[in-house]
Amino acid sequence: YSRTSHEFLFRSESDTRDQIVIEREGGSSTEFVNLVAAGLSKAGLHLDRLIHEDGFTFVCFRRDGLRVAFAVGKSGEALCAPVVAVGANRQVVTRVIDTARTSLSPSE
Repeated sequence: YSRTSHEFLFRSESDTRDQIVIEREGGSSTEFVNLVAAGLSKAGLHLDRLIHEDGFTFVCFRRDGLRVAFAVGKSGEALCAPVVAVGANRQVVTRVIDTARTSLSPSE
């Protein structure tokens, strides 16, 4: 995290956190950002802001007290996006992460 993305995500010590890591081989970083953002939108989240800090761009979503952020890294042809969800209601956090995991799983 950067300081600003951490402040966006973590508002209370009682918040629940869950995460997934989305990985792909090949393609552009821009296409991958769009793919992950679309998956989070399918989970009912809405784009809140982009945070540019420390050489990274964090894409931040929100819905009803739930906050989600991700950034994309690229190494060679490998693309990686750690997605972190934080909120007061553990069931909502888990449900959103599970929905994102399902919608972002590679097609067989």
